[in-house]
Amino acid sequence: MGCNTLRLYLSLYRAGAPRGFRPPRFIPSRAQFHYPKSSFRIAQSVPFTITFSPLVTGTVNATLTLTSNANPATTTEGLTGTGTAAPTHSVALSWNASTSLGIVGYNVYRAPYTTSCGAYAKLNPALNTGTLYTDTTVANGNNYCYATTAVDSSSRESSYSNVVSNVQVPVP
Repeated sequence: MGCNTLRLYLSLYRAGAPRGFRPPRFIPSRAQFHYPKSSFRIAQSVPFTITFSPLVTGTVNATLTLTSNANPATTTEGLTGTGTAAPTHSVALSWNASTSLGIVGYNVYRAPYTTSCGAYAKLNPALNTGTLYTDTTVANGNNYCYATTAVDSSSRESSYSNVVSNVQVPVP
């Protein structure tokens, strides 16, 4: 069966980027999609979504070029996004399993630390079934406190575990 080909070329550049700037390696610079000829007719639109999420601080521009065997053969669209730099540090946590009966998982909490621990906020969106957790949302130069709670099969949550305080995240 023949295919119409829709080629997607994505060229990234940063506004005001220094000479030799290259886009992050994890963003594909070229992707190709094939649709069977019978899947759409002449002059029919084929919708798709492209999410542009820059992982560098500041405004980032990109050019999206669509190439097909239709007329016009090439269409270009400008993209702009405001990005946040990827975190440069993380905090790896581990703890001993609860010896209480019926424990099905754990919640992990973090609080800011100045001279003592502030208000705790839950980090994990779903119950953590193991005894390891990596916090990849820490901010460089900040200090934190961590605690865990055990949750049983009736969704009852224990009090905070032993608190680890003044975990210092260095400035890069």
